[in-house]
Amino acid sequence: MGRPAPSSSTRVTATLTAMRYAGLRWQRAEWLLWALIPLAVYHLHRIKSAIDQRLHDPALNVGMLARDLGISATHLHRVFKAESTTAARYILERRLEACAADLGSPQHRARTITEIAVRHGFGSSSHFSRAFRARFGMTPQQWRRAGGMVDTDVGA
Repeated sequence: MGRPAPSSSTRVTATLTAMRYAGLRWQRAEWLLWALIPLAVYHLHRIKSAIDQRLHDPALNVGMLARDLGISATHLHRVFKAESTTAARYILERRLEACAADLGSPQHRARTITEIAVRHGFGSSSHFSRAFRARFGMTPQQWRRAGGMVDTDVGA
């Protein structure tokens, strides 16, 4: 099996690095970079930003994102296909990462696990617990007790 194709963001970073090594001034490099970036990368950045801004909304879904961003749901799915994931999976992963960070943070010790889950858009404690355990290999309570200091690549 060969190496997987680099993601769009990896290609953009490599292009920018090559431009810098070629001695191009930043303004020219930036203009050239935007000329080389496919529209899908631009949309991916917009979609991910919109997701991050709305993680707290339990109603967040692909249809809402597409409508709010003025693109079709089909195009939204197509953009995420290049990332080897789906928009729904990305939303779930971002929510789980945000919850894991809060559970491991001393400043959120006073909040219950359910409050943290709801804060990041989970509507059901049981769904959150199952998804968290599947992603991190332990329950949210175990994660909290460990202070979030565990390998986060478990189940990824």
